[in-house]
Amino acid sequence: MIAHILGRRGRKIFFEPSIILAKKKSYKEHKNPHSPVCTDLQLPDAIWGKVFDELEPFDLIRMRKVSKQFERIVETKLSNTLYLDVMKCDLNDVIIEDTDNDGEFYKHKKCQLLIAITQRSVCLIVDERWTNKDVQCLWGCLQFFAKYAHTVCLDVQIFELISVGLSSLKLSRWYTFESYVGSIGLPESDNCHLKITSANCGRTFSSCAMISGNSNGCHDFHRMNPDGVEVPLFPKIKELTIKSSPYDMAHLSRIVDYHIHPCNFFNLEKIELIRITVGQCKSKLPTKAKKVHQHLRVFRGWLDSLSLAEKYVEQRHE
Repeated sequence: MIAHILGRRGRKIFFEPSIILAKKKSYKEHKNPHSPVCTDLQLPDAIWGKVFDELEPFDLIRMRKVSKQFERIVETKLSNTLYLDVMKCDLNDVIIEDTDNDGEFYKHKKCQLLIAITQRSVCLIVDERWTNKDVQCLWGCLQFFAKYAHTVCLDVQIFELISVGLSSLKLSRWYTFESYVGSIGLPESDNCHLKITSANCGRTFSSCAMISGNSNGCHDFHRMNPDGVEVPLFPKIKELTIKSSPYDMAHLSRIVDYHIHPCNFFNLEKIELIRITVGQCKSKLPTKAKKVHQHLRVFRGWLDSLSLAEKYVEQRHE
């Protein structure tokens, strides 16, 4: 009766335990106790540095997550970066111009984003017909490279994206708004503004981004100095240039909508120059559209340009 309930395997274990013990003993006898223990051999940083020299930029960034050693090597390679240039334009024009195929620009595998890294500079180019996925990817790259740059040049759309990334507003919501504004055009878009329900109200930019989910799980995002004071997004920046056309000036004046303070971008004591460059107008603006100086007035008030004195410069190419 018991044998019937236990089944074939149960009968074997219950009535013949010596067989199981013999198998375990045989396994231990075959195993060589004097065999050397396999240990992981770590190559020196110099060798890994040579390997990383052959990687594409986006793959190089991903290698940071493999180990602390890889993270240290990547940080060392990028520590000499001085210049960060971020643009929004038609990627087809950039790819066509790069006919030499010398590998200067590398395209992201899943996003419309190009990157070029040299010994002293990083250049990021996002397609003018960007998607929400492109926006998220670009913001992740900006979080990583911002800590190295001393001289930063941004298109005005990128500057607004950074403002949103540092705010409590979700990037996905802003992208929907941005797409709508782009579809209606001037002069109606001048009067379009997002209503932020939760203002910064003294929060640091990291806390706002964590609330909105804009940190994207980036471990570089939340940075504190030894005294517990949060570091701005661009801690080493000395010169900032924002480029715009007369048609895109609304991006600049909308910065005040996101309740972000300039100190969330940079250290006001270390910054040496903030330059606003407005390009030529190919055709006249619509009659009811706001003038360039009206948008600049709003931005100057947000920046408190009077306190910056000669550090703030406007360049207009008529």
